[in-house]
Amino acid sequence: MRLVSLSPTLTESVCVLGACDRLVGVDRFSNWPESVTKLPHLGSLGSFNVEAVAALQPDLVLMAGDGPLVKQLERLGVPVLVLSPQRHADVSNTLARLARVLGLPPARAQQVWENIRRELHDLAESLPARDRGLRTWVEIDPAPWLAGPDSFLGETLALLGLANVVPAGSAPFVPMSREWALQADPQLFVISDPQRQGLAALRARPGWSRLPALREGRVCLFDGSDLDALVRPGPRLAEGARLLRDCVLRVQGAPAPGQAGH
Repeated sequence: MRLVSLSPTLTESVCVLGACDRLVGVDRFSNWPESVTKLPHLGSLGSFNVEAVAALQPDLVLMAGDGPLVKQLERLGVPVLVLSPQRHADVSNTLARLARVLGLPPARAQQVWENIRRELHDLAESLPARDRGLRTWVEIDPAPWLAGPDSFLGETLALLGLANVVPAGSAPFVPMSREWALQADPQLFVISDPQRQGLAALRARPGWSRLPALREGRVCLFDGSDLDALVRPGPRLAEGARLLRDCVLRVQGAPAPGQAGH
């Protein structure tokens, strides 16, 4: 089966199931595992080259959304499967669905998910009680867009015992004004920083220099491969949780496991 994946999360899911060799093209953000960077890159969400996708003669195109493009591909006779995991359970279901579509043993997807689930449990157990309960602001976009309790990131926060500043019942990802941060007064900031603007950019936001968490350095900035692992609801879910756990330990002044004495 010739596959095209137009979602980094789905690319990673295919590969973790051992089917990387079936991929013949990917979106421009697919970069893990490294082998997929050698494949033809076909654009990004909203700007895919439909003709280039069809020219690869895929048996199936995997997508996370973008309705108009789905219809364009289907008009060209290209089969499309849309999978858009949003929560932890969706990651498990996506792996199982891909295994079925690819003709792989169901046990393979089950084992991958069991490994993820076990690691998530171990990470939750490894965070000391004194470090739990921090009011946490998880910003995935500088607008800012925040991860709410019903997102996969929100689930990870809850698993680690951290409090989400976004109210329960909100959408999975919600826009919040920068002024709202002054009211919420987070104890920990987790910030997507792909352009590596650093703390200076946060402190330049009106009023933010007064926030105790910023003054005291209780901020974790993520870019590059760490950011990818954090914000993709796929097989690296536990890696993202580990990054959050290590972030908490760092800002609380404790070394991450394996780093004692360094």
